[in-house]
Amino acid sequence: MTTLASTIIQIRTYIDQTSEISKQLNLTEIPLSYVYQLAMERLLSNISEATTRIPDSEKSKAPNVDWLAIANLGNILRHDYENINENIIRNIQGSDDLLALRAALDLLNPHVAQVRRRK
Repeated sequence: MTTLASTIIQIRTYIDQTSEISKQLNLTEIPLSYVYQLAMERLLSNISEATTRIPDSEKSKAPNVDWLAIANLGNILRHDYENINENIIRNIQGSDDLLALRAALDLLNPHVAQVRRRK
């Protein structure tokens, strides 16, 4: 059974992984490699899917997060993949949206913020 805490830890891990991947590349100077783009698409899809397991009662505690947009992103990545290009991935990674989501997750379950997933 998946708990809210385990879902939050999972999403935070995916967000951290997107940051780690991005640190390996200077995204402003080189085009995204195909492998990087696929990795980011998969992580963003995982984030989107995992957020669907957060109850609406918990999501309402973070009204600044566009939960519907996160769900829609997953649908685009899974079903409209032929229209995904590096600019879409670059714009998501270059925005503060993932950091805002991570901060919102900490508000939903503050004690989880102290938990670090083992590598």
